Amino acid sequence: MLLPLLAIVRADSTIATELLVEVFTQLYQEQRDKDVRAKLGDGLKHILASSKVFDYSVISCAHRIALELLKIDGFTVDSEVIERTGEHSMSF
Repeated sequence: MLLPLLAIVRADSTIATELLVEVFTQLYQEQRDKDVRAKLGDGLKHILASSKVFDYSVISCAHRIALELLKIDGFTVDSEVIERTGEHSMSF
């Protein structure tokens, strides 16, 4: 059942990004436990802060997720991390 979706995601990074952003933000929004929300946000921060391979698609997706979380409840990532990852990945 998921095989066609997997094939599309593997073939198109734009669709993969759209899907991951949507799934992550929906899971985040539906989570009522603030500790779990904090852990999800901290995980995203850790991915960005510890990134050493600056793949455009991955960093762009993480930035988009961070932006959606900001819209949901004011979640923020350190601006220096966003700047560093954006510059290195060419994700402006």
